Amino acid sequence: MQPTAAAALLSPPRLKPTVMQTSVDRCSERRDGCAVWNEATAGNWRSRTKNISYVLATQLAILLAACAPTSAQTGPTGTWKVDASEWTVFLRMDGPRLTGLVSHCASPRVNPADIYDANMSGNTISFKCTSSDRDRTITFTGRISGDGITFSWEKRVRDGGLDNGAVDKIFGPSAPRQFTAKRVPDGELAKAADEVRGMEFAAAVNLLPQNAKAEGLLFVPQSVSRASAVIVVIRYGLGFSVYDDLPEWRKLSEVLEVALLGVRFTSIGPSASRGLGTVSVADGGADALLSLLQRLAQESGHQELIDAPLVLWGHSGGGGVASLFAALHPERTLAFVRYHSGPVTGDLNIVSKIPSLLLAGGRDSTSPAESLWKSGRSLGAPWTFAIEPEATHGDEKDLAKANEFMMSWITAVVRQRLSPGGTTLRVVADGSAWMGNNQTGEVARYGTFTGSKAAASWLPDEASALAWHGILGAAK
Repeated sequence: MQPTAAAALLSPPRLKPTVMQTSVDRCSERRDGCAVWNEATAGNWRSRTKNISYVLATQLAILLAACAPTSAQTGPTGTWKVDASEWTVFLRMDGPRLTGLVSHCASPRVNPADIYDANMSGNTISFKCTSSDRDRTITFTGRISGDGITFSWEKRVRDGGLDNGAVDKIFGPSAPRQFTAKRVPDGELAKAADEVRGMEFAAAVNLLPQNAKAEGLLFVPQSVSRASAVIVVIRYGLGFSVYDDLPEWRKLSEVLEVALLGVRFTSIGPSASRGLGTVSVADGGADALLSLLQRLAQESGHQELIDAPLVLWGHSGGGGVASLFAALHPERTLAFVRYHSGPVTGDLNIVSKIPSLLLAGGRDSTSPAESLWKSGRSLGAPWTFAIEPEATHGDEKDLAKANEFMMSWITAVVRQRLSPGGTTLRVVADGSAWMGNNQTGEVARYGTFTGSKAAASWLPDEASALAWHGILGAAK
C-alpha cells in the first residue's frame, strides 16, 4: 500500500543511528575524554534536532494549509453591503437562476424588495427591483471582483409616478452612479430571502339565513400563477398556529403550487354552537366556506379557487369541521386531517373514500380517533392513524414535532390525487400504497406487508411511511 501524501509530509527524516550509538561507545572506551566529547556531541544533536523540528513544523503547516477549507467565497451568492450607506443586497445562484433581495429600492427607508430579470454572464450580473409603490424601477449592473461588486445603476419613474429623489440619499440625483458593495456575513436580509413571499388576501362572508359567517386569510405564493388546490386550515385551537406561526406550511404551499387558506367559522347571532361546532358547519359553515372561496377568487384574481380541490386540516373541534365538510362535499375534498380530534364525523360510507390522516396524542384521549380509524379501515378507507407519544391535546411543541410527518403525508396525497391540469380527483387504493403496523411500527409496500392489511394504516408513499414509522418508533 503506497503511503499517502499526508503521511509523507508528516514522516520525519530518517536519522543515521551512528550518532547516539557512537557517543555511547566512545564514552565507554575513553572515560578520560568522555565529558569533552559528549559536550560536542550534544551540541551537534541539539542543532540537528532543532533542524528536524523546523522541518516538521514547516511540513505540518503546508499540510494544514492544503487540507483546511478555504474561507474565500466565489460567485455572487452571499450578502453584499455598501460601506458608505445601509444599502445591502443578498444574492443566490439557484442552479442557473439568479435570485435575491435588496434592502432598499428607491426608498429612503429599509424596505426589502425582490430582484427580478436577473442574469449572470461571466463576472457580470444584472437585475432590477421596483419600489413598493410600483412608481420607481432601478436597473443594476455589477462586476464581481473577489469580495467586491462594483455596481452602476439607472432609475426610471413610471408615467404619473412619484420621484422621491429629494429624500432618497442612495438613489437620488446627487447620489453616485457607481458604488462598490463588499461581501459581509449573512444576516437578516438572507433570512428574509428564505421566506416564502406571496400575496395575502382577507375576506368574509355572512349567511344570515344559516346564522353562519366565515372569515378567511388566503396566502398565494408569488411563484404560483395558478393554484391547483387549496389547503384549508380551520382557525380553531392550534389551527391559528398552523396558519400564523409555522412558515413550513407556506413553503409547502409553494412546493405543491397550491394556496393556503386560514378560515374561522362563527355564528352571526346567538347559537348553541357559537364559535364553532357541528351545527354551524352542517347548517351553514360548509356553504360559508364555498362562498368565501368564491369571493376570494374574485378579489385575488385566482378564479381557479371557485372549484379548486381542498385539503382540510383541523385540530380538536376543527377536525370535526374537516370531516363533516368532506361528507357534505366529497367531490371537492382531496383529503382531510384530524389532529387530536374527537369522534364526530360525517357519513362513514362517503368519507371512507377520501384519504384521511388521524393523529392522536399519547397523553390525550386516543380511543375516539382510533375507533373511527378502525371503522374506516374496515371499509377499505385510505386512512392513516398514529399516536404521538407524550403529546397532549393542544401543545404547540407537539404540533411542531408532527409537522414533518403531516406535510410529507399531504405532499404524497396531493400529488397522487390531482389530475394534471384539471380538478378531477383520482382515486387512491391500497395496492399502490404502503402499509404500517400500528402495534410494531413495521412499514412495507402493500405487496410485501405481512400483517393484516385491514388492521394496518394506509400510507401513501415510502417517504410518508418512514415519517410515520419515526413517530411510532419514539413510542416503542
